[in-house]
Amino acid sequence: VVEFKGISKIYGDNIVLDGIDLTIQRGERVAIIGPNGIGKSTLLKVMMGETPADEGSVEWGYETHPGYVAQDHKEQVGAGRQSLDDWLGNFCPAQGIGFVKGQLAAVLFSGDDSKKKLSALSGGEAARLMFARQAVEKPNVLIFDEPTNHLDLEAIDALVDAIKSYEGTLIFVSHDRWFVNELATRIVEITPDGVQDFYG
Repeated sequence: VVEFKGISKIYGDNIVLDGIDLTIQRGERVAIIGPNGIGKSTLLKVMMGETPADEGSVEWGYETHPGYVAQDHKEQVGAGRQSLDDWLGNFCPAQGIGFVKGQLAAVLFSGDDSKKKLSALSGGEAARLMFARQAVEKPNVLIFDEPTNHLDLEAIDALVDAIKSYEGTLIFVSHDRWFVNELATRIVEITPDGVQDFYG
């Protein structure tokens, strides 16, 4: 699905990523773990082309269509005056309003909630809206950065159930051990001494 070759990223004197080599195969569910500040989110941003690497390259596989949910959901959603149904409708222009409202209801926005403005969303609501976007766009690679942030236990359970039924490839950063245990088939731990790769 994606291959990292010698990825390095340096901010000033701080070497965040140092020569990362990593290949992720189709169908894997890869949890990226490690202490805060070690470069997990940076690795995802480099993978998505949001942050340029100082060295190395990222190569996507044939017919990969990634869907990315960043750690800062509100930044991804924006804070405009647009309503939720208008915003989500932009990602599925061929579908009617009934479809859009159904997708919003699936992530617990029901009734008049769909008329809420983006600027009024809490962190958890912005996260749920980003999950609705992934459901609409149907990527075959899901990339989540701390997806359980801002979610209550019920929403986390629902997210785990949804991901278990997802047939594509999953790459995610998480500190939530239960979440990792439920979903990961492979764990990539970024440490100060390099990458530890655990299968199974």
